[in-house]
Amino acid sequence: MDRMLAEPFIAMRSGYLMHRFIHRLTNGRQPAFAYSVDGAEMGKVMVAEGLGVTLLPDYSVIDDPLERGGIITHRPLAAEAGDVLLVAQHARTRHLPQPVEQLVRILSAHAARWRDTT
Repeated sequence: MDRMLAEPFIAMRSGYLMHRFIHRLTNGRQPAFAYSVDGAEMGKVMVAEGLGVTLLPDYSVIDDPLERGGIITHRPLAAEAGDVLLVAQHARTRHLPQPVEQLVRILSAHAARWRDTT
């Protein structure tokens, strides 16, 4: 954590989960904010350009083309990060659009696998 906080930090804008997470994780200690971005993809590109470090969920980095190419890498946190709760909500309608149904199935499958490992 100390090393990460000393580097120029690429933060997600307010409203993003990782924005709230970094503030909770640092417990009042301020990273050296260098940039604020809208989303993980832009954050990864800025890291690839050498502009700083960022904090993203592992699923956003592992097997990403930039990671596979050795341009960016991931490291697990050495600090106790706590759990992040992800909730899928949708309106009660007769028919959900197919992409929404597919996303709910994917998230449910991931949740079931996570539950089985804990």
